[in-house]
Amino acid sequence: MYKGRVPVTAAWVAGRSPQDGRDECRYRDIACFKEGRQMSPRPLIVCFVMLLAGGVGAQPAPSGAATAATAEGAGKPVESFRDTTGYRYPALSRTVRDMQNLAYALQLRDYCADERVSDEFVKAQLASFSRITGRTESCRTLLAY
Repeated sequence: MYKGRVPVTAAWVAGRSPQDGRDECRYRDIACFKEGRQMSPRPLIVCFVMLLAGGVGAQPAPSGAATAATAEGAGKPVESFRDTTGYRYPALSRTVRDMQNLAYALQLRDYCADERVSDEFVKAQLASFSRITGRTESCRTLLAY
């Protein structure tokens, strides 16, 4: 009737093998918790320790020289509030802007190559793109993108 296949029974769902009758909890499934078995707390403790260890060095304490400099020149700013010299990666907005300019330039290159698009439209689009990039754009300069 089953043609060599083992039917799915309640024993299989509960993690027990119907052939040998052993009570095994595989993959820490929900049936194990229903039977009163509990998962080891070791992974939870390891995650908690890693969380604490990661937060220790997150904010360095201010040095004495920095606090003395701010105390002396309370009226004068020591450095610009937009100083990004210590940043590891460039600004995300710059990358987004470059990608948008690339997409626009590729579209304009297609307009330049298509003879069915009128010259007035292409010139207007190139002027608009020139205002965005801040440099004079032509069909030839679009090859740089």
